[in-house]
Amino acid sequence: MPSIIKLSKDTFLQVTDAISATETKEELRLIVGGLLMASANVRNVVLQALEPFDLEELECPEVLFLALHDTDERNVELAVNLYQANSVVLDETGLSRLFLLLGNYSYQSGLNAEHKTPYVREAAAKALATALPSKPDLFELYLSKFTELYHEKVFSARRCDLLCRRNRYHRGMTSMGCS
Repeated sequence: MPSIIKLSKDTFLQVTDAISATETKEELRLIVGGLLMASANVRNVVLQALEPFDLEELECPEVLFLALHDTDERNVELAVNLYQANSVVLDETGLSRLFLLLGNYSYQSGLNAEHKTPYVREAAAKALATALPSKPDLFELYLSKFTELYHEKVFSARRCDLLCRRNRYHRGMTSMGCS
């Protein structure tokens, strides 16, 4: 099995290296999207694959900024090198999209849903904690966004708990012959 993994990795790196001079925005977006995967090893290969690309005008710098807060130190090191070598900048739009990765919104589809990868939510929280102190003019805005997200999570959990209790009560009443 390890030989198949190594072959897959090597093939992916060769393909990405071959397209790096003429890649389309869609191809680059697809590769960068690999940084949102749950597997640290997959993210590591994606970071390696991004080395030959020019990322200065990356459409989604927040995803690379997210990689600076990876749980795997090897990935952090690669991400720091890419971020610095390409002079990537996280602007207000990127910061806003970074917030979307916390939950309440599906980053890819635009649907309301929590991001399915816990790593992404955790790294997004760390990334925001790092980025926001350098943008004091956005403090009030993000404080209200965090408060709103917190209230939404708490109240949706309470609603879910109440519905579960009500359903258990009705099932109990039905099993006792009550309708």
